[in-house]
Amino acid sequence: MAEPTTTTLAGVAAAAGGSAFMVALGIDHQALLWALIGATLGLTAAPQASRLRFACVFICAVLASALLGTWFAATMVEEPTRKLATLGSSLILGALFHPLLTAAIGVVPTVVKAALRRFGLGEQS
Repeated sequence: MAEPTTTTLAGVAAAAGGSAFMVALGIDHQALLWALIGATLGLTAAPQASRLRFACVFICAVLASALLGTWFAATMVEEPTRKLATLGSSLILGALFHPLLTAAIGVVPTVVKAALRRFGLGEQS
């Protein structure tokens, strides 16, 4: 069993590192929470995957949704409603992340084949 002091210190270090990372990216903690809620709602559209892949995609969905929601509000919305726009866009992007990712993955082979055909590298029809 791990020593309680070591376990507590590791938890504090992880929380401090995570907070410093979020501040460096400019992501608000509330935006992260609403992106988490949105990504949880979007799980119904997520395809079946292994636990490791699922965890990685979910974490990326939350971080990307919070970052893009914060960026959108900072660049497109005026100051009085910026906070609400940040939270709302983080929620919506989080909920739409899995369906959009699934659709994008489905389109990639068609786009790559068309690009290869255009440059004469792929199979000619």
